[in-house]
Amino acid sequence: MIFPFLWLIQFPELPNTITGEIYVLNSMKISSEFAARLSRRKPEEVIRVIVFFQTETQGTKKTPQEIQQIAENKLDKIRPILVKYNGELIGERPNVLGSIAIKITVAGVYALAESSSVKMIVEDQGIFPR
Repeated sequence: MIFPFLWLIQFPELPNTITGEIYVLNSMKISSEFAARLSRRKPEEVIRVIVFFQTETQGTKKTPQEIQQIAENKLDKIRPILVKYNGELIGERPNVLGSIAIKITVAGVYALAESSSVKMIVEDQGIFPR
């Protein structure tokens, strides 16, 4: 059995009833490098991320349009998180890969990672040639 990484994140606005801390289980939705960078930021700091939605279903392969529709339905499920953590959609709707760029607080990134609608979260960063 492979055990996911466990990070100790201290957010005063997200108290744990026993310790006053919250443990965020990384079920491989956030890379360890990205999680390390997030841990050095303040919970209320706004960053840009790309959220990939859980679009796999049992059965036949999906067309790009079907994937996009599934992702739109998943987006509706995470809207309460976006509202709570000052999230703002950068795109109008998820793309055919089932992802969308979002501006959200660092605490919001961890909340998104806990959602069953989210498959993976990556940094929205530029790629520059050497």
